[in-house]
Amino acid sequence: LDKMKGVRNPSGVVMSRIKKVVTTDELVAIFVDVNALDRTCEQKLMSLTPEQRAEVIAPGIYLQNVRNASTAVRTRIGNVLAGKEAMDRPPLRDGYGGARRRGRSVSSDRGGGRGGSPRGRRKRARPSSSSSDGRDSDDDSVESRRRRRRRRGR
Repeated sequence: LDKMKGVRNPSGVVMSRIKKVVTTDELVAIFVDVNALDRTCEQKLMSLTPEQRAEVIAPGIYLQNVRNASTAVRTRIGNVLAGKEAMDRPPLRDGYGGARRRGRSVSSDRGGGRGGSPRGRRKRARPSSSSSDGRDSDDDSVESRRRRRRRRGR
């Protein structure tokens, strides 16, 4: 334990030492117990080859920042079976086909989110009532929009 002083990641050092002395099957048993994986997830994990199991466990023994550990492990298993890295994620996409940066909403990219410029935001159309002169209400709304545009100089 004296060698652990000043170590940046003590749990990482402990896990690397454990990996040196236990078999993959023992490591999988520890992984299942530590993360309280459900039975189906455990069976799926055990059905993999030892190399595939090692790949699933490689990103870390203790799953952090996940709502459901079994779902996270199933995703890792699916990635490994598909030939990807266990923690591989699909790129985030916005509604326009381009890649989107994490943590930013689509509306903030266009300036329409909170604190952004009101320009670019569209007002909702109000439900129109039928006119008294028998004309179609859609014609009234189209005509009134034209008049407003003319007044604004567009």
